[in-house]
Amino acid sequence: FHDTLRFGLLEVAQVLVALFCWYNKKWLLSLLVLFIGLALVFTGTLSQSLPLMVLGLLLAVVSGIAYVIIVFYNSARLSLADIVFVEQKKGVFESLQKSWMVADKKVFRVFVGQLFFGLVLALVFIVISIPSFILTVFAGQSPDFLLLAFAVLVVTNAITSAIAVLTGSFAMVELYRQILAEPV
Repeated sequence: FHDTLRFGLLEVAQVLVALFCWYNKKWLLSLLVLFIGLALVFTGTLSQSLPLMVLGLLLAVVSGIAYVIIVFYNSARLSLADIVFVEQKKGVFESLQKSWMVADKKVFRVFVGQLFFGLVLALVFIVISIPSFILTVFAGQSPDFLLLAFAVLVVTNAITSAIAVLTGSFAMVELYRQILAEPV
């Protein structure tokens, strides 16, 4: 139970560290600019000043996009923390810090690996979901067919989720192993 609780804390800490740029605080500037932009939009709306609203909206959109990119970057660097936590039996913050260091200068590779894996899983999910889609289309007004289509959908979701968890775990471990094997 203790390890499960610690693993849950790791997941929460991973999200918070990614969102608040814990290891690279200068990137919090984009979040500050986002809030300033939103404040300008609000102020411009209250004072009915179109230039102020446009400036605020422009700041909010540009800094918001930058912030989303930063969070993706942080998440990719921290995505190996689960493996470090389990494999090396490190603590929550030690696992996050080790993941941050290991993924340094390899963020693109980690991100592309996760993206590719996600696309492959989406394709598998689409193929597995075809029977429930066909049943739904042919169900019409028949409650029996709708119930069958729902049951098939639940089963296909369960199968896909199991595949995602199992293969995702092995894929990330393999990616971690390859990154560690590369020369620095």
